[in-house]
Amino acid sequence: MCPKRSAVGGEFSRERDEFVLPLFALAAVSLPFGAIFKTGAGASRRDGTAVAIVVAAGNGAAIVLPALTGWLRDLTGGYDGAFVLLALVNAVAACAGIAIARRT
Repeated sequence: MCPKRSAVGGEFSRERDEFVLPLFALAAVSLPFGAIFKTGAGASRRDGTAVAIVVAAGNGAAIVLPALTGWLRDLTGGYDGAFVLLALVNAVAACAGIAIARRT
């Protein structure tokens, strides 16, 4: 019988894999913040306000959307409603971005 292999190579080690996966997830989620903070550091007052609004909206969504997703899953028995909601939120964001770009 072949020994089990982990996703990161080598023999299966539960302790190592439980540490590595969250570390990779943290790095992947954190990468975009460098560009945001670099923009904010050299920004005018108006640009800084825009960055603050984007960050606040992201933090608000991070608080509300997981609970809303769970509620929709409990209500419908699946994740289809949550994906439709996220598609609508993304469509609204895209339309807002296009409208703002045309106005400036």
